[in-house]
Amino acid sequence: MYYFIVNPKSKSKHGKELGTVVAEQLRKRNVPHKIFYTKYRGHGTKLAHDITQKNPDCTLVAVGGDGTIHEVLTGITNYDTITFGYIPSGSGNDFARGMKIDNNTLSALECILNPCAYMNMDLGVVARKKGTQRFGVSCGIGFDASVTHEALASPLKSILNRIRLGKLTYALLAIKQLFFYDPCEATMTLDDNQTFHYSKMYFAAVFNQNVEGGGLKLAPKARPGDQILDVIVVSGIPRIKILLVLPLAFWGLHEHIKGVHLVKCKHVKISCSRKLPVHLDGESGGIHNSLFASLEPKKLRVIVG
Repeated sequence: MYYFIVNPKSKSKHGKELGTVVAEQLRKRNVPHKIFYTKYRGHGTKLAHDITQKNPDCTLVAVGGDGTIHEVLTGITNYDTITFGYIPSGSGNDFARGMKIDNNTLSALECILNPCAYMNMDLGVVARKKGTQRFGVSCGIGFDASVTHEALASPLKSILNRIRLGKLTYALLAIKQLFFYDPCEATMTLDDNQTFHYSKMYFAAVFNQNVEGGGLKLAPKARPGDQILDVIVVSGIPRIKILLVLPLAFWGLHEHIKGVHLVKCKHVKISCSRKLPVHLDGESGGIHNSLFASLEPKKLRVIVG
């Protein structure tokens, strides 16, 4: 049995149309299925929780952007028995990029109905006082999350999506914010209690995939099934130099720039001297002065391209 969770507001509110296309194809093929549409922020989490609790060995498919991925992954209860599929309809589509999933709706659906490959994918976890949240792509605190927060509310994202340039949203907003963002003091602690101090940190991001922000390979060596998190911290760099880091990151060529720090770990805690924006898979994670990320002990079976 296939269960689809569709975000109708994805792809500049064309997500519902994609859901209709998927439903028509499933009916034509007599594929047993149920389709659910999200109605509010966080609804994907509730739907995923209810579906997987009642159907612990089903195929669950998310249709939306990376934010929809975050909601659905957070809600899954039996993640070690579920098969997960994805049909991308966002602006960044970094999860699809990392898992080699076609952006074409019909091609992605065909891959789900007739899988040619699977991956046992790691699930990132962010600890919160009110529970945990999962991420499939990345989470971060500081400048990159600040850009994400603005992108969620900016009309620029919708405009660029209409002309199929949505992945440029984050790059353009990053350049804009760069001239106003103030770095802060931060401390990063890794698995073995190894601690690093940064006097002028712009941002820290934790990766499961190797990209975020519409294709920025900020963690070029990250692999979603290696049971390791990749962390990047950008600190002590003149603002003008960050303008080099961002474009070079599209090709993963920023690693050797002084002030760019890349490490690998099982879990990491980043503590900042003030409260900063946090993101999870491109969705707002609120404003906090710390971020603690780790991995689930078991993996999720994902249909890949």
